Amino acid sequence: MAGKFLLITLVIASWLQTIDPVCAQEKIRIAWSGASPANAAVWVLQEKRLLQKYAVDPEIIAISASPIVLQALLAGEIDVAATSVATLVSSRLAGADTVMILGMVRTFVDHIITEQNITRPEQLKGKIGGVNRIGSTSDLGLRFALRRLGIDPDKEAKVITAGGNPERLRRYRRV
Repeated sequence: MAGKFLLITLVIASWLQTIDPVCAQEKIRIAWSGASPANAAVWVLQEKRLLQKYAVDPEIIAISASPIVLQALLAGEIDVAATSVATLVSSRLAGADTVMILGMVRTFVDHIITEQNITRPEQLKGKIGGVNRIGSTSDLGLRFALRRLGIDPDKEAKVITAGGNPERLRRYRRV
């Protein structure tokens, strides 16, 4: 009987020795949107492998627009979203159960870029403004800026979806 107990104890002890505690990493899916300096923290996190130092295995996912990132968060497809405050506020006002942990950028990071012949704000009336996506931070920022310049974005200008920063700027690049 004692031999059987000793054999079972040895088998269990040798099995426990084969378990690697490093394999027990936590997994986390983090999504960010838009090629913007506002997402630099996520890129540093990824490049410096900061989460791996704490046994967390991150999957960093780039998504084209903040409303889509938020949809993925609400659907449970990602665990953490690096998205704009404007998108978060819009979702909260619509009834989404989201919480902001940290805010890094205190203002809109987009700029109004025009053709050379537009030199005064009132010349923007009747023009078309390109944003990443309707409802995104660039959309809210453009509408806010136009209102501050005395232009009603819903009546005196047209706002269209034109893609992310690289796509929008590529259209205006002079060769």
